[in-house]
Amino acid sequence: MKGVGPQRADLLKKELNIFTFKDLIEHFPFRHVDKSKVSLIADITPQMEYVQVGGKLLNVAVIGHKGAKRLVAGLKDKTGTIELVWFQGISWVQKILSPGQLYLAYGRVGLFQDNIQIVHPEMEPWTPENKDGKNFLEPVYPTTEKLRARGLAGKQIGKLTSHYLNWLAKKMCPKICRTMYWII
Repeated sequence: MKGVGPQRADLLKKELNIFTFKDLIEHFPFRHVDKSKVSLIADITPQMEYVQVGGKLLNVAVIGHKGAKRLVAGLKDKTGTIELVWFQGISWVQKILSPGQLYLAYGRVGLFQDNIQIVHPEMEPWTPENKDGKNFLEPVYPTTEKLRARGLAGKQIGKLTSHYLNWLAKKMCPKICRTMYWII
């Protein structure tokens, strides 16, 4: 399968007992995340658990030093600004973010010194296609630290599953469509 070489296949076998395509599609998500709504920053309260906001990325800066280092950015929409904070993967996150660009940020709402913030948000470009959020619930798949270290976090497992199901649908459609034609 595309995206799964011998090393990844061995890891999937050892870590999740996924040996076949059937095992992969039966590796069900343990929950789903609702990213179908984009909230306005002014509407966010500390009582909200998770939120998705869209806006223009402002200043991105590394603050602190050594163990207290963190990446801080601002995200601004028409109603206000919210602080985004990362404590891990700082250099990687810093490379993928471009100040001045539009982004969707999704994550857990936190409160620090009476300011609402999102810690370790998932970021993606905010485009006309996703301006109102996604039109489906996003699955969250179980994974392990070893798999995450090798680039097989829950999102990647979901992509593999989706890729396989799409391939299967294309392969099976001619047979199913011919059968359905005779039934009709």
